[in-house]
Amino acid sequence: MENIYVADIQFFRDNNKNIILKSLSLSKLSEEGFIEHYIFKPPYLFEELTYTRRIEANHVSRNFHQIHWDDGFIEYKEHINILTSTLKNASEVLVKGNEKVKYLNNLLGKKICYNVENLSCPNLKNLKSMQAPFSLSPVSYQNTSVLKVWLKNLFFNSAEYIERSIQKHNDVGFFALTEKDCYFLPVSVIIKNFSVDCLKSILYKLPPHTVFNHYIQNYIMDSNKICNEDWNENDSGCCI
Repeated sequence: MENIYVADIQFFRDNNKNIILKSLSLSKLSEEGFIEHYIFKPPYLFEELTYTRRIEANHVSRNFHQIHWDDGFIEYKEHINILTSTLKNASEVLVKGNEKVKYLNNLLGKKICYNVENLSCPNLKNLKSMQAPFSLSPVSYQNTSVLKVWLKNLFFNSAEYIERSIQKHNDVGFFALTEKDCYFLPVSVIIKNFSVDCLKSILYKLPPHTVFNHYIQNYIMDSNKICNEDWNENDSGCCI
């Protein structure tokens, strides 16, 4: 859990419906209370948006994140540097929502973000209703805060989920596992039960903290090295 982060973003859309990042909040899951929060200046003037996008932006500001297009204290071009420098050692970034996950993964150039909806996370409105009021805190800050609380409670029971995932894997096999089961399936079980070729074929079902685990990466790299050595020795065009 040491290098797992929690993050949330709030945004507008440009004339092509692409995300224009406005607000970013992130925090190490293991750290109490501390949440980094950034509001970015707009990349261009509000008037450069089409009429439809301006109407949409005003609606989003008024009804969702309460941040106006012209708000911000950090140059827009800095958002990638902030993300990559802050998350350079992250083993995983937990985010709610597929669109946010895809957007952040694209910026980071690495599929390290994971959708907590796969872990049966309730909607954010319900999570907020179960915690103390946030008064005037920015929405992305609120979302990150409530997600941290919920995730810490989830991981507090991780031993139970790990045991359940192992038992289910042994009983019905890997492909019957839910996304939540896969999230808690130990690396040792995966390496023990899968050849490298099989492992490569199931990486899409595994969470980032498993995919980028150094034991998993070494397992794959060592096999590739052996394959290359066998190729050079046999010149057979294949490796068993």
